Amino acid sequence: MSPSEVFEELKDDKEIGEWLRQRRSAIEVEPDARLIGEFARLNRTYAELTKKKKVRAKNVADAWVIGYAKINRIPVVSKEALKSGPEKIKRCIPGVCQLEGIEHLHFLDFVRRGGS
Repeated sequence: MSPSEVFEELKDDKEIGEWLRQRRSAIEVEPDARLIGEFARLNRTYAELTKKKKVRAKNVADAWVIGYAKINRIPVVSKEALKSGPEKIKRCIPGVCQLEGIEHLHFLDFVRRGGS
């Protein structure tokens, strides 16, 4: 499952964009009050994760995805790698997942495991 904001952010991505378009109707979820609250908490806690701190701003899909995973106790799948250093860990999906106790999978590892 994926919050709708992910589709907007990744629609032009050559690797993931087509994969998402093919599955959009099956995996897209609209944010509810609980997810909006978790997004707001993550955005406050990890302001470095997003370039803007507005609910519908571009480049905020990261906080939506992490929030959805946290609420539903599922792994996060992304193309990002963990960055080293305490100042960088809060700027990447794998780092925030680690800090929040959420499993993170790289997209290619997810596909190799049979993700669909």
